[in-house]
Amino acid sequence: MSEHTPGPWVARIAIRDGWVIFADDGQIVGTEDEYGRYGAIHSKEDAHLIAAAPDLLEACKDLLNALPSATTHPAIKAARAAIAKAKGEDNE
Repeated sequence: MSEHTPGPWVARIAIRDGWVIFADDGQIVGTEDEYGRYGAIHSKEDAHLIAAAPDLLEACKDLLNALPSATTHPAIKAARAAIAKAKGEDNE
């Protein structure tokens, strides 16, 4: 899997109904056309959640790095699973 587009990302309302996700360098990460095609982002809430993804991933990594590696709390396991999923490693 290739590297994801570096964050931060930001959600902006499109000229027509829909949302566009931009990377910090102005690159378009995700978009929806006026008909809801091409990986449609259906709501403002979805767009903002998607835009926060790089920040959430980095926050999870930073938290795990700050904790002892032997921690087996369910929340730690969930964070490790979420990181693996974000990196495309959850089904290999």
